[in-house]
Amino acid sequence: MKATSFKFDEKTTALIDDLKESSHASSRTEVIRKALFLLDLATKAQQEQKRLVIRGDDGEPEKEILMY
Repeated sequence: MKATSFKFDEKTTALIDDLKESSHASSRTEVIRKALFLLDLATKAQQEQKRLVIRGDDGEPEKEILMY
Protein backbone atom coordinates (compact mmCIF):
# COMPACT_ATOMS: atom_id res chain seq x y z
CA MET A 1 0.00 0.00 0.00
CA LYS A 2 1.36 3.42 -0.94
CA ALA A 3 1.60 6.07 1.77
CA THR A 4 0.46 9.60 0.99
CA SER A 5 0.59 12.71 3.13
CA PHE A 6 -1.97 15.52 3.21
CA LYS A 7 -2.04 18.87 4.96
CA PHE A 8 -5.42 20.15 6.18
CA ASP A 9 -6.38 23.38 7.88
CA GLU A 10 -7.65 23.24 11.48
CA LYS A 11 -11.33 23.35 10.48
CA THR A 12 -10.98 20.39 8.10
CA THR A 13 -8.94 18.42 10.63
CA ALA A 14 -11.63 19.03 13.26
CA LEU A 15 -14.30 17.84 10.81
CA ILE A 16 -12.34 14.67 10.06
CA ASP A 17 -11.93 14.03 13.79
CA ASP A 18 -15.65 14.63 14.43
CA LEU A 19 -16.54 12.23 11.61
CA LYS A 20 -14.08 9.68 12.97
CA GLU A 21 -15.84 9.79 16.32
CA SER A 22 -19.44 9.82 15.04
CA SER A 23 -18.86 7.08 12.45
CA HIS A 24 -16.79 4.93 14.83
CA ALA A 25 -13.98 4.89 12.26
CA SER A 26 -10.71 3.46 13.47
CA SER A 27 -8.59 6.24 11.93
CA ARG A 28 -8.58 9.48 9.98
CA THR A 29 -7.51 7.40 7.00
CA GLU A 30 -10.70 5.36 7.23
CA VAL A 31 -12.77 8.58 7.29
CA ILE A 32 -11.05 9.86 4.15
CA ARG A 33 -11.40 6.46 2.45
CA LYS A 34 -15.16 6.45 3.15
CA ALA A 35 -15.49 10.06 1.96
CA LEU A 36 -13.73 9.20 -1.31
CA PHE A 37 -16.02 6.20 -1.79
CA LEU A 38 -19.10 8.42 -1.39
CA LEU A 39 -17.70 11.06 -3.75
CA ASP A 40 -17.00 8.37 -6.33
CA LEU A 41 -20.54 7.02 -5.96
CA ALA A 42 -22.07 10.49 -6.38
CA THR A 43 -19.85 11.32 -9.37
CA LYS A 44 -20.72 8.05 -11.15
CA ALA A 45 -24.42 8.64 -10.50
CA GLN A 46 -24.15 12.09 -12.06
CA GLN A 47 -22.32 10.72 -15.10
CA GLU A 48 -25.09 8.15 -15.56
CA GLN A 49 -27.72 10.89 -15.12
CA LYS A 50 -28.95 9.25 -11.92
CA ARG A 51 -29.73 10.81 -8.55
CA LEU A 52 -28.20 10.12 -5.17
CA VAL A 53 -30.92 10.65 -2.55
CA ILE A 54 -31.10 10.43 1.23
CA ARG A 55 -34.43 9.05 2.37
CA GLY A 56 -36.07 9.38 5.77
CA ASP A 57 -37.52 6.56 7.84
CA ASP A 58 -40.81 6.97 5.97
CA GLY A 59 -39.07 6.37 2.64
CA GLU A 60 -39.61 9.93 1.47
CA PRO A 61 -36.65 11.80 -0.02
CA GLU A 62 -35.14 14.29 2.41
CA LYS A 63 -32.04 15.42 0.51
CA GLU A 64 -30.62 14.99 -2.94
CA ILE A 65 -26.86 15.03 -3.39
CA LEU A 66 -25.99 17.29 -6.31
CA MET A 67 -22.59 17.33 -7.96
CA TYR A 68 -21.50 20.41 -9.91
